[in-house]
Amino acid sequence: MADKPDRFTFRRDDPVALVDAVRRVVGAGRGWINASPVLDDAPATARNPASWFSGRGPAVPTATFVAARSPRPHSLGIEHGSGGHAVARLTAGGVELPTGARRRQDHPRRGLVLEVPADVDPAAVVRFLLDAAVLLSVVRTDDRWEATCYPG
Repeated sequence: MADKPDRFTFRRDDPVALVDAVRRVVGAGRGWINASPVLDDAPATARNPASWFSGRGPAVPTATFVAARSPRPHSLGIEHGSGGHAVARLTAGGVELPTGARRRQDHPRRGLVLEVPADVDPAAVVRFLLDAAVLLSVVRTDDRWEATCYPG
């Protein structure tokens, strides 16, 4: 029987629970985590079926980390609605890519996907994902986030 997903909330300024979850899936060499800001009122574009056919991703960002067995690289990504050329906007906004990261995809609809080395620091991954998701978000976010960890 597959392990059940672990759902939890955390604060952006205190992401210890998310860092621990990244460490767990990295240690297991499998699994993935999705994290999104908690919004009291999700914008209409986040729920509107017509937005599915637009040239941009969702208004509310989703940050994802996918673990791989060493020495294969892990994958991290952000689905967002701010359009293409996300890496350039992150750089201009002062958000640095994790050490050794390689861009795999930077698409206006499908989002940003990076590969990071197997030995990447989980805290650096989390800081990047949260900072990048906030910068690329087209809606205002606050400190409240929720995540789901799928053990794989």
